[in-house]
Amino acid sequence: MKKFICVFVSLLMLFGICGISAFAEGTGASAKVYVTIADGDGKLVLTQEEITVTDRNDDGILTIDEALFATHEAKYEGGAAVGYGSAYTEYGLSLTKFWGDISGSFGYYVNNKSSLSLADEVKDGDYITAFIYTDLTTWSDKYTFFNKNTLTAHEDEEISLTLSAAGYDASYNPITTPVEGATITLNGVATNIKTNAEGKATVKLADAGKVVISAASDTAILVPPVCVATVASKKSVNAYVTVANAGKLVLTQEKIKVTDVDKDGYLTVNDALYNAHEERFEGGAAVGYGSAYTEYGLSLTKFWGDISGSFGYYVNNKSSLSLADEVKDGDYITAFIYTDTTAYSDKYSFFDKNTLTVTADEEITLTLSAAGYDASYNPITVPVKDATITVNGEATEYNTDENGKVTMKLSKAGTYVISATSTTDTLVPPVLTVSVKGKTPVISTPESGTIETITPETSATDTINNEEMKSPKTGDNSNTDFYIMLLAVSAMGIVFSTRTLKRKTNEK
Repeated sequence: MKKFICVFVSLLMLFGICGISAFAEGTGASAKVYVTIADGDGKLVLTQEEITVTDRNDDGILTIDEALFATHEAKYEGGAAVGYGSAYTEYGLSLTKFWGDISGSFGYYVNNKSSLSLADEVKDGDYITAFIYTDLTTWSDKYTFFNKNTLTAHEDEEISLTLSAAGYDASYNPITTPVEGATITLNGVATNIKTNAEGKATVKLADAGKVVISAASDTAILVPPVCVATVASKKSVNAYVTVANAGKLVLTQEKIKVTDVDKDGYLTVNDALYNAHEERFEGGAAVGYGSAYTEYGLSLTKFWGDISGSFGYYVNNKSSLSLADEVKDGDYITAFIYTDTTAYSDKYSFFDKNTLTVTADEEITLTLSAAGYDASYNPITVPVKDATITVNGEATEYNTDENGKVTMKLSKAGTYVISATSTTDTLVPPVLTVSVKGKTPVISTPESGTIETITPETSATDTINNEEMKSPKTGDNSNTDFYIMLLAVSAMGIVFSTRTLKRKTNEK
């Protein structure tokens, strides 16, 4: 009977070993875990790398073995075939090769707790730390860990951490003890901060971005702990945001203060659009805006209250890869909801200028283009012909030619939003903001040459009737007398100015 049991167990173990290779391409469940690895020199080679674990043997269980195999496949040069090995031993499923090392002196923890064997289960979101012992005689390396795996903070914010070591009491029950006198490191650089008798330390994170917090000791060999801090920038930039909702402009180059909303240390398109909703959408971003990570990266899930998923966005008239793209001060961002939600034929169009300042009646030449792709999916731009120019939403007599060009004028001072529509294409409306200044009157005299008289600018809504000033109403003597006196005073001023100029010339 005993012999039968031994044979049966041996067969089970053999089946298990064979199963690793026989079902190497299993297509079962998967999970994302975060793996940290310390090599035989006690140096961190991976810090909480996101790894996708698959069920290689299709047994319905995701294990440490499968997680570490996947880690080597993804991160070790040459893959798992070169750097990783596992086999059943008297201790269960065990490591035989790890990160290219075959010493057999390995350890691994899941969520900072010691595991029984590589066959232990792992779940989505687990943190796995595996290491090679540096002390190959007494294996005195202490597994240490912080009370937080990750944290978010702002620049110059002080954060508190507690460092502990895993161990066993006299009865071999697992315990943790504080690590005193350990030096805190930030991105591998030692600081002057040490843990106290309770293992506590206070750290100020000065720079925005990702910071790997760890620790080292002069009195003990530590398996380096890891806490990954995401430090948000206190800085902000101004971006100019345009929003089109199914072909209608709802924001036109609105100046938006962009802050680090998601505290990832970067100012991104996501931050800009979130802030735009906070400032301009009724109910704020909580009502009108949403984003999430998808197979395409950080993507829009809700925009301007719309949840269709038919959205697009451009930065400085160039298509973005994802909402995680960085935004800089002065950038122009256009985001829109597609009008055509079937074929998505909306063409992103733009002028060759974002803003312009001109004088009234000055000729303005513009070029209207559309973004697109060639046969090899390289980004290109093409002219938009026969588009009707609009001014403040009203159609004009101006149309683009076959090269997308148009020459136009604006007669009155003011600020105008120039856009365009087309009867042949569905355009994401382009936006150009034009500031028009009033013309400067010029008076010429025979002796003094040209004298410029600066007059206040008039706006597009001024209602001064110059013809009435030139031709007072018949029978209104008071008006006639007033204008005669006004002309006399003006004439005296010109004569005076001319004499003054002559006198100054003679003095020279």
